[in-house]
Amino acid sequence: VLVGPYTKLQNYVVAADKRYEATLDFRFGTTTDDCEGEESARGEPSSLRAETIKSALVDFTGTLEQRPPNFSAIHLKGERAYAKARRGEDFEIPKRKVQVYDAQLLSWEGAQARVMFHVSKGTYIRALARDIGDALRCPAHLSALRRTEIEKISLGNALTMEKIKECPPLQQRLSMLGVGPVFEGTAREAEHLRHGRSIESSIEMPQCDSFFIRYRNSLVAQVERRDSHEGRVFIKRGMGFTIESNGNDK
Repeated sequence: VLVGPYTKLQNYVVAADKRYEATLDFRFGTTTDDCEGEESARGEPSSLRAETIKSALVDFTGTLEQRPPNFSAIHLKGERAYAKARRGEDFEIPKRKVQVYDAQLLSWEGAQARVMFHVSKGTYIRALARDIGDALRCPAHLSALRRTEIEKISLGNALTMEKIKECPPLQQRLSMLGVGPVFEGTAREAEHLRHGRSIESSIEMPQCDSFFIRYRNSLVAQVERRDSHEGRVFIKRGMGFTIESNGNDK
C-alpha cells in the first residue's frame, strides 16, 4: 500500500515483476475467467493428473501472446472493456505479449491446481487459467489468487498495522520498491527542488539520466540530466515530502 507522497512511486510498483499463488479450478470455465462470473463451459477433469498439469505449465512459460479477459479494465475506444462485456457486446481484446518467467505446480487435489506464477507486468493470471484449461481441453477458471511478491517486496518483509510505526529507514523502503539510485542533497538544493527550480548539483553525477535526491529522511524529487545543461539537473517529479531541517542547515 502506498500512502501519501509514496503514491507518486506507484509506477515503480506497477512496472515490477510479480509472483502469485493461484488456484486453477478445472471443473468449469466462467464468463469472467474467475469465480465471480457465470459458468460458461464444463469439462471432465477426472482424467487429469499432476504430471499432465506440470507438462502444460512448461508450455505456458516464456514469452506468450495473451488475450486479456473481456471483463477487464483495458480501454477500448475510450471505454473500459468490462462495460462492453456487461452490455453483452461481442468483441475481442487484441492479444499482447507477456512474460511468464516460471510456473510451478504446488499441489493438485480435487480438480484444483495450486500454482506459483512469476510474471511480468500486465499478465492476467485468470487468462492463464483459461488458456491452460483450453490447452488441456478441460475448461478452467481462477478460483483463488494471492500475490506474494512485487519486485523486492514480499509477504516475508511485509508489515502488520501494529508495526507500521516501526517502519525501516527511508533508504531501505525505497530499495524495497526498486527505486533508485537515491543521493543525499544539501538543504539549499532540497529547498530549490521543492519549489521546482533546477539546480547545479553538488552530487557526483551517476551514469543514469534520471535519479532521486533526498535530504535527511525526506525524498525530495526525481531529477533528470539534460545534454544541453551539463552539471545541472531538472525536476522530473516532485515527491511532496516534508523537508526535515534542524534550522542550521545551509
